[in-house]
Amino acid sequence: SMAYFPMCVNLYDKPVFCIGSGPQIQDKLEKLVGFGAKIRLLKHLTEEDLSEHPALVIAGDLKEEEAEQISLLCREHNIPVNVVDVTRLCTFFFPALIKKGELTVSVSTGGSSPMAAGVLRRQIEESIPDNTEDILQWLGERRELLKEKGILKKATEQALVLNRPLTKKECDLLIEV
Repeated sequence: SMAYFPMCVNLYDKPVFCIGSGPQIQDKLEKLVGFGAKIRLLKHLTEEDLSEHPALVIAGDLKEEEAEQISLLCREHNIPVNVVDVTRLCTFFFPALIKKGELTVSVSTGGSSPMAAGVLRRQIEESIPDNTEDILQWLGERRELLKEKGILKKATEQALVLNRPLTKKECDLLIEV
């Protein structure tokens, strides 16, 4: 089988349709909440609904025939679709996610073992420095300046090792090296 390419998509203020219910759909909705999508819960999916150009469609806990129809409709309109727990009807999978501010890490097994992805996600999450959000904000505010001085890579590495933003003095020392 082919591995799936991980891709980061801006869902902020974009429509995402959910058809069906149950704990599986609830789990997907919880993952989407932190990304600002406009989530619409629908009883059924029609061709007319797709005129709104949803960024994603998620379906779950449906009869096989309806799930197949939704998957086909989305594929015909080039809309990414996830039919929960029916790999053959999906054009994308939900990864196991780690989200800390602007940092998002996804772990996927291409649908072969969501359980393994979850276990690996926890292991990776434990290795991420506690102050990553502060470090990323600090780097974001100074990125151009650090690039100009030729120390962006060194400053990033040192901040992550120290688990905090660098002081001006520490940055100045990196320039001299």
